[in-house]
Amino acid sequence: MEVALRTPEILDLVFQHLRFTDELTTSVDARSSLPFTARWRKNKASLLNAALACRAFFVPAMSNLWWRVNGIMPFIKLLPSATLKNTPRVEYDYVTTSREWILEEELDEKALERFDFYARMVVQILDMGRKSEENITALLIQLAEVRPSKVCFPKLRSFKAYYYNPDPWLFYTSPTLNELLLIATNWSDDKFKTMTSMVGRLPTRSPELQVLQIPFIPNQRSLGALVQLQALRELTLVGSVPAQSVPLPALLTSLSTLPRLEKLDIFCPHPMSDEDFLTAPVESSTETWYPELTSIALTGDVTTNHQVIQYFLPKALKEVKLRLLWTERPETANADEIQLLTQAMQPFASTLKSFSIKCDLSLDRQTGLFGSLLTPRGFVSVGKDVFTPLFGLSHLEELELDSTLASRELKDPFLLSLAQAWPGLKKLTLPHTMSVDCRTAPFTFSGIQRMAQSLPLLEELSLDFSAVDVPVSGLAALQLKTLDVRMSPIKRKRAAAVTLSRAFPNLETLKYSGDVHNSNLKQQQVWREVAAWLPVLTGRYCSANDDDDDLPLTPPSVRGHHTAVDVYDIMPPGAVGINLGGHDYYSDEDSDDPLGYDEPDDY
Repeated sequence: MEVALRTPEILDLVFQHLRFTDELTTSVDARSSLPFTARWRKNKASLLNAALACRAFFVPAMSNLWWRVNGIMPFIKLLPSATLKNTPRVEYDYVTTSREWILEEELDEKALERFDFYARMVVQILDMGRKSEENITALLIQLAEVRPSKVCFPKLRSFKAYYYNPDPWLFYTSPTLNELLLIATNWSDDKFKTMTSMVGRLPTRSPELQVLQIPFIPNQRSLGALVQLQALRELTLVGSVPAQSVPLPALLTSLSTLPRLEKLDIFCPHPMSDEDFLTAPVESSTETWYPELTSIALTGDVTTNHQVIQYFLPKALKEVKLRLLWTERPETANADEIQLLTQAMQPFASTLKSFSIKCDLSLDRQTGLFGSLLTPRGFVSVGKDVFTPLFGLSHLEELELDSTLASRELKDPFLLSLAQAWPGLKKLTLPHTMSVDCRTAPFTFSGIQRMAQSLPLLEELSLDFSAVDVPVSGLAALQLKTLDVRMSPIKRKRAAAVTLSRAFPNLETLKYSGDVHNSNLKQQQVWREVAAWLPVLTGRYCSANDDDDDLPLTPPSVRGHHTAVDVYDIMPPGAVGINLGGHDYYSDEDSDDPLGYDEPDDY
């Protein structure tokens, strides 16, 4: 053991388990990023304590602590001559104070020793914005003279910008960069020129870039730079569509020359005109036309999505993701449009493994396109006919028909037909099936059990079901790891927790949701307590379920349709009497069996 602790490689492997590898998939705001930053802060404290424990731990612990950092400011504060200066200025007859970081002395190699020591450890940078409006432009210009991007971060592999702050971005476009995601939320057209300039420099600054996301459809100059990134494997173009943007047909034609592109995600909100049309190449040239493409993701109206799918028919696609927008208020007739998209998947029957349809939830002020929900209950209703074309996709492993769609005619036999059609299914998300008043669900718990039993590879499941039904005794699906119950009706939380723990003993994550417009926050509270009890009942403890004083105890805000909240936001179970929808919920405060280990009496 002593020899192991003296081996740097072994210590590095040990501390790698303490790295903060969580991903922030939502746009950054005060509420969505708070749990993320709290977990990150807790993780950094553990690594810092390890680094200070003894000399042998210092370098491997620090390497994993600085493996990922938040923006450029941690490095600015390492410069010995960096000072924050307050400068008064007059604006509109008011005296204000501007705060600016400056260098009191010129930087030399000795002053950069600490900066270089930690900069060499950085592999990922997340720019989540700064809390204050401190100006660092002048300091960065001075720093760039002695530490340009090609030597500043010699091990940098990934940069993700969740906030528009382009001043330090060129420091991150190093030759080693493999992943660049500009997920800036405060985007506007007047910043198009700055972003275009940065993209134009990528072929010379980061020629080995493999994953790229930019928040706009490029103009001709940016597109010329993109097609020079010969190592590019994943490209995402979502967000704004400036007036200078290249039309969709020309964009797709130009990108077809990228030799290694595997995944393409494009935002195409505006319907194509009669002059614009997509034509796939003749069979003799398909070998050089998107030679490695296997996955497409499209955002736009149904007609445009369908045309693009037809354009890619010659390719053996394995993954298709569609996000729908409408140019007018959606009506019931939109079900036929959605069926048109599922029918378009039939030519990929021998290759398609993942298919999803999601619908935008609100009116986009920038594009003027409506989503599928104009009111909390305004679902686009679809029938069984939407699923019929998909039954021929025998190799399907992931299916997601978003809960913004509604299909209230589905029953338990439908679940068994899914298991027969897709025996290799690993992830399943079904449309909203709750009644209009959100009090009843057509799927029974026993039906869920039988379907899960028939799908030996199913690990993730999202659907509405009745949590008050009697389960099938002795029937357990050991493979299920994640269950999203949404707004499923629940009568007794204690009984539901025990039922879930017995039916899915290896369940690791329980997700639930609530619709504030339907007064389901009480029901969300009930599911929150069930989620808090499950780790105890199943014995599958996860550190993410730990109570953390830094995490908020209130559910996140819900906009439009209900949003899934996973168990990281759970509160400690405080059993109280709750009345929901006319059902009686019993207080567990005085129970001798608060966690429900004994056989429940309401099965």
